[in-house]
Amino acid sequence: GGTITFDSVIGDGDLEKPQRLANQLSRMRDRTDKDIFVALYLAMADLRNLDPAARIVPSIFFQPHFHNYHCTLGANDQNRAVLDSPEYQELRDFSPLKGFKYIKTFTPLRRPTTSTGACVRFMQRQIDEWKPGQEPLTIPDELTERVLNRNYMVDWQDRLFQDSVLVRFEDGKLNPKATFTALAAFLDLPYTKSMTYCSRNGERDPESLKGNDRGFDPAAIYRTYEEYLGREERVYLEYLMGDVYRRYGYDFQCYDGAPMDEEAMNALVGRLHGCTDLILASYKKAMEHKVFFEGEDPEQRRQEILTEIGENMAAKRREIAGVLMRGLRFVNKNGAPLNFMPLLELDPALLEQPLYH
Repeated sequence: GGTITFDSVIGDGDLEKPQRLANQLSRMRDRTDKDIFVALYLAMADLRNLDPAARIVPSIFFQPHFHNYHCTLGANDQNRAVLDSPEYQELRDFSPLKGFKYIKTFTPLRRPTTSTGACVRFMQRQIDEWKPGQEPLTIPDELTERVLNRNYMVDWQDRLFQDSVLVRFEDGKLNPKATFTALAAFLDLPYTKSMTYCSRNGERDPESLKGNDRGFDPAAIYRTYEEYLGREERVYLEYLMGDVYRRYGYDFQCYDGAPMDEEAMNALVGRLHGCTDLILASYKKAMEHKVFFEGEDPEQRRQEILTEIGENMAAKRREIAGVLMRGLRFVNKNGAPLNFMPLLELDPALLEQPLYH
């Protein structure tokens, strides 16, 4: 094979070091992509030195992280719903993973409305911190991104998900001992108390991002982020993601459980505010310095563009809702139905607090 490149490997301040190492390893005879992947992993700054506070991990603990996770809804030859994602395909095509004989995977899940609100807050912070000269930023339609993101449903024919569990964010926060005892058993690891707190090179509860809750502080569970996600937007998410709520033990907070037809859904889409307003505001800010054709009224053109963006966004939301309301059965590319990822079951005897609903 050719030279292996990795976009980001944790180093020690020398940003070119991982690539130099990859280049050197690429010249080895009979090496595999897996060999280079393992060598780069072991060269990470956080793994090179003895650290008495380090947690026990498998030989390779790989957490792919994408800037965002985009899903598209299509149809196969039998006109059944097929979800596709470029990020998922990139992960499937990641050649080093193909060298491992056995893979276990676990996926975290947070209450969809809370997760969406927190995500919009993160993106809005980036908008607020934007400075002239930087690339303009806009907020994507996080509502449609969420309802199409079905990564809790797994393709049982894909080797990445033949042995997998879903772990609720709220369980880890409220019942760390029960959660990590069960997760360690699933991963064939010895349970250790250090799994129940956050640390970085011995430092307890480091700050991940400025203003974020530290460690296992449960405050993030109960924060509603109402300024980033309106009540009607929450109804939209809860109704269209009702299968998630029912399967994984979340109660509805805004949706009253009443049946909804197409007319009611269209009316609901027309009342969405919160995230919707922030999306449009981000586009308005991005267009402040946009140059228009001679003779055009800049303010009028900006308003026309914003109106078009808002109308297209509402139309897309109605379209997706209509498709999902018809009772889709998602399948993989071979036509086999997708399954819910099994939920990590906790030992009731180890619960420190009641299960979150």
